[in-house]
Amino acid sequence: MGISIAKAQLLSIFTETLLYGVYFSLYWVTIIILLQRRRSGHTQYRRLIPVATILLLSATAHLVLDFVRIIQGFIESDDANAYYNNIPHPLHVAKTALYITHVTTGDCVLIWRCYIVYNKSLFVLIPPLIMSMADAVSGYYGTYILTKAGSAATIFNTGRVLILSFCSLTMSTNIFCTGAIVWRIYWTRRATVSTQHSLFYVVMAVVESGAIYTLGVLSSLIAYVAGSNGQYVALDIVTPLSGITFSLIIIQIHFHLYSKSQSTTAGPMTGIIFKQKSKCITSEEQNSSRTYPYSLKPSAFSSPSS
Repeated sequence: MGISIAKAQLLSIFTETLLYGVYFSLYWVTIIILLQRRRSGHTQYRRLIPVATILLLSATAHLVLDFVRIIQGFIESDDANAYYNNIPHPLHVAKTALYITHVTTGDCVLIWRCYIVYNKSLFVLIPPLIMSMADAVSGYYGTYILTKAGSAATIFNTGRVLILSFCSLTMSTNIFCTGAIVWRIYWTRRATVSTQHSLFYVVMAVVESGAIYTLGVLSSLIAYVAGSNGQYVALDIVTPLSGITFSLIIIQIHFHLYSKSQSTTAGPMTGIIFKQKSKCITSEEQNSSRTYPYSLKPSAFSSPSS
């Protein structure tokens, strides 16, 4: 086991609180950016504000439940280890269900990004959507199994297959969508040298955010397979990590791309503009040169308009 479940819960509440503080700060920066963009006429940002708020509220509720359990386990209970080993406990079941809801919501946002990037192609939507649905079913059914567990049951021998399936599917969904988005961005703009440097920041934002979340899920999966109580620490940090990755994509794209474009473009901006490369153009041709608008949805970069 390595460490006792009581020690693991103390480490868990510390790391989760630390990352929640980071997420809380990033949330407000994200909201300010989205509100500014919505005021400039980008009505699509109305969808992102409630999603960001739902992720924050679920992460907050998850942290509150952890604090309540800390009080009950270490103050009101005579044996903290026995308290935390009681997996059918209502608070533990509620916390697990909340975790499943939070992760599923984050996966759906990522699938939506991938869907938009590929111009609403059903061919790209179906595979991750199937994985996400199977992920949710395995997660919620595993939560139901916890309510039926006996007094001698542990998290390592109760619903093991369902737990492994949930972690594997959510990680696969993240890898699939992140890889698909990165490939789409690279493929559509590979021939335009003038935009490669700018798009590098977009690709890195997507890859870094996806890698952070994937490593969090992978660490919890490895700890669970190894039978270590350290999986509680890894599991609880996934909740704020999901919100952090959501916010980081929006913030990085805004500061690396939009702010740069805004400082070098006269007049109001309605999107990110990339000029078509040309060898030699006159001032008259420059004024009428073709541009390619891109919406500032997080990771939602469409193909050049014809």
